[in-house]
Amino acid sequence: MDYAVSLDERETRATLNERFEALKARYPPTPNDQQDLGDGNLYKVMDRDLYQATKEGGVDKFMDALEKVFESRKLPLSLIFDQVTPSRNSLLHLTASSGNLDVMELILLHDPNTATLKNSSQDTPLHVAVQDQRFDAIKMLIYLGTYLEIIYWKNKDGKSPLYLAWKSAIGAT
Repeated sequence: MDYAVSLDERETRATLNERFEALKARYPPTPNDQQDLGDGNLYKVMDRDLYQATKEGGVDKFMDALEKVFESRKLPLSLIFDQVTPSRNSLLHLTASSGNLDVMELILLHDPNTATLKNSSQDTPLHVAVQDQRFDAIKMLIYLGTYLEIIYWKNKDGKSPLYLAWKSAIGAT
């Protein structure tokens, strides 16, 4: 099963990966070069432009927004990937919901552990993809995610992605 970023040229994909790797290498997670956001937490709140680019934009728009957040907040990528919405949805939750597969693949290839993040409902990105019936996102999360047992993880309602998929398949609510 191949989940390649659907770009016109291989050179473009290589360029995106180089941009991503360059960001990873530039700032180690040191507190002295991080800017406070005013709420006492340096990185918790997701940047609005990054949110929009993750949910609706293509991979180029996502990379542009990622670089902008990186430069303006002086944060390493690991802390940017930890940013969440008010309902604690991560970047991967957003791509799972929107079906933005190119961005999802880029995130998973560079940080597969983001597949294990949970939102305020204790939903993983796989829960979200199943609930929104994003079948390509489900396949990608299982294929590129780090933990196959994630299909059994339960949310706050005690439902696993596997259970939700089964309920959806039989047409039950």
